[in-house]
Amino acid sequence: MTAADSSGAGFIPSVACDLNSLSIVQWPLSPATQFGADTRTELRAASLNIVDEKKLDYLWYAPDMQQLASFCRLLFGMVNADTSTVVDGIRHYLGTQETEEHAGLNWQLQCFTCTG
Repeated sequence: MTAADSSGAGFIPSVACDLNSLSIVQWPLSPATQFGADTRTELRAASLNIVDEKKLDYLWYAPDMQQLASFCRLLFGMVNADTSTVVDGIRHYLGTQETEEHAGLNWQLQCFTCTG
């Protein structure tokens, strides 16, 4: 899951949720389903002991920004968005790493390792 304080946490509600075709209240990647400050308490309340916690940094690559935006449109169901809107959201919320060979967007996942 994305962490509530990760760059994906801004992109998901501000770009992906607002522009997706899934008109449901609790979209699977909405802020309510992201790890946040209460996650540690909830894990402990479930009798789990947190033995490790870390953010995992990823870089999603595509040949160019247009193809990266198309991938995000499909992944997040953003049929109501045009490519330039998705590219703007990626650049604003996630950040990019672009070279002549490829375009990449920054992504983070929160990882907890627990024992019961």
